[in-house]
Amino acid sequence: VQFFANRSWVLQAKGVFSQVRGDAESILDLQTSPVHYFQRPDADHLEVDPSATSLSGHAGFVSFGRSRTSKWRIGNAFRWVAPGLELNDLGYLRQADVIRNSFEVGYEDPVPRGALRQWSLFLERSDAWDFGGLATQGTSGLSARAMFQNKWTGSASVRYSETEVDTRLLRGGPAMRLSPFLHLSIRGESDASRRLLVSAGVHAHTYRDGDSSMFNFFPGVRWRLTNRLSVSAHYEYGHHVNDLQYVDTPETVTGARYVLGNIDQTTHSLTLRLNVSITPDLTIQYYGSPFTSSGRFTAFRKATDSLAPDYEDRFHRYGPDEISFDPEANEFRVQEAEGGPGSRYSFGNPNFSFRQFRSNLVARWEYRPGSALYVVWSQGRTSDSPLYDDSLGSNFD
Repeated sequence: VQFFANRSWVLQAKGVFSQVRGDAESILDLQTSPVHYFQRPDADHLEVDPSATSLSGHAGFVSFGRSRTSKWRIGNAFRWVAPGLELNDLGYLRQADVIRNSFEVGYEDPVPRGALRQWSLFLERSDAWDFGGLATQGTSGLSARAMFQNKWTGSASVRYSETEVDTRLLRGGPAMRLSPFLHLSIRGESDASRRLLVSAGVHAHTYRDGDSSMFNFFPGVRWRLTNRLSVSAHYEYGHHVNDLQYVDTPETVTGARYVLGNIDQTTHSLTLRLNVSITPDLTIQYYGSPFTSSGRFTAFRKATDSLAPDYEDRFHRYGPDEISFDPEANEFRVQEAEGGPGSRYSFGNPNFSFRQFRSNLVARWEYRPGSALYVVWSQGRTSDSPLYDDSLGSNFD
């Protein structure tokens, strides 16, 4: 970290390097894992080496911008994760092979004026590439946040992503160009210093191409009944329609077929918390969270020219004479119209209903300063079925 101009500007940088060693089979598993996907057929900068006994990589972060000595905020952050970086033996790395640059400029006013106690407005731009130079993201956004004189807060943001390429969607297959989309988000919260706090928010995505959309609604409440007892509940409803959802990769004599479909998914979740302070040294906390999600697939297709500029050129939709469903085997069978070797294959019915309930009860006793005893009870129940059931009542039975 280095400051300039009387600490008005700040430069920050950090880096990391990794090297993993092992037998050839273990390193091959790392190369082809979802973090790395060295087997991508369209990535000339990646190559699977089945005889390798080590994997090395690096990552870093460099940022430069205005410090918080001014109401104006301006800064740029550049970060990268090389294809061979592997940290999951020590921490968590979701994806390697990423270069990202983020720029923002904004203004924050902490001085109360009129109906507002404070407010901020930011303009943002984010771009990403893989190490082969493929542009994978290009997003511009505007966000605002305000606190009113009654201490209620509100925030809103709008972002447009004109470039969205997923190098992981086809599970080691070629990168897939997705539809540009507009993201809207609104959230509000009452005075957090009051005994009763209520909040609510909405997220929504509108896509330019295909039958895709996303809508999330998440209200919540927190109530401090007494100084020793508080309860909270947060509910979330989500409805997601994805026209390019990955389904399966059937292998044929002429190569893999990357099957996609349109998923209509509905999700409900509820988080309950109870906190009781019996004495300053003895507390009891309860957590419970029922969750259910159901998805139905239609409009199956196979990826073809996955980076094509025109949406319909990126895949081939199966016609009614090309695909059929076998209810006994619970699978779809494909006979491609052009025929020939590799034209026959099948994949399982991807419809699903997933249910889960997690709960725990924790008693904490600090029997002397700095020393505490915990008693924990935990229970979890999970079930799923290869059937679509969007009924909230039957899913929680």
